[in-house]
Amino acid sequence: MQRTSNRCESKLKPGGGSELTDVTAKVVIYEAFVEGKLEAPKHLARMVHDLYFEPKYEELRPRTIWSLSNAFTPAFKDLEPFPQFISNLALALREVVLEEAPDAIESIVKGYAVTIGFSFTGKPLKDGFCHIVTYSSHVNLGFNRGALLHDPNGVLQGTGKLIRHSRSAKGTNWTVRL
Repeated sequence: MQRTSNRCESKLKPGGGSELTDVTAKVVIYEAFVEGKLEAPKHLARMVHDLYFEPKYEELRPRTIWSLSNAFTPAFKDLEPFPQFISNLALALREVVLEEAPDAIESIVKGYAVTIGFSFTGKPLKDGFCHIVTYSSHVNLGFNRGALLHDPNGVLQGTGKLIRHSRSAKGTNWTVRL
């Protein structure tokens, strides 16, 4: 028992743990972000990579499990939870979409924003009909073919070929707008 404890402690100390090759570290970062083994925004991969391969502190220079773990820490400190009103708004919109389209399949994507895509095939990019995008200060309800919708009151925003959205922030009353 004592041997196991000492081995674990050495991995958690500066310079502790097994040495990693550069290829192994890159594979860990790739699998964490690109292959989705870690539920985190993909844009953090570059920060983790840079913090590991170009550390700011001398004690993080050895290529070890401990150093790699420490490269992930500052990246995640930048993530903040959404304000409660944003979470409530996004969940309320989700309920409305699922009430109107109960057979819809949800797909959640985390990137610079959290997006819930809705389709009937499970392919939200190809066959999606609407999406909810959650930002830190507002929520968008988007329509994948919104440019084709009749919108006499100008509720939908956007200038792209197909997608249009309606933006809502704190104090916005969508029941009146839609």
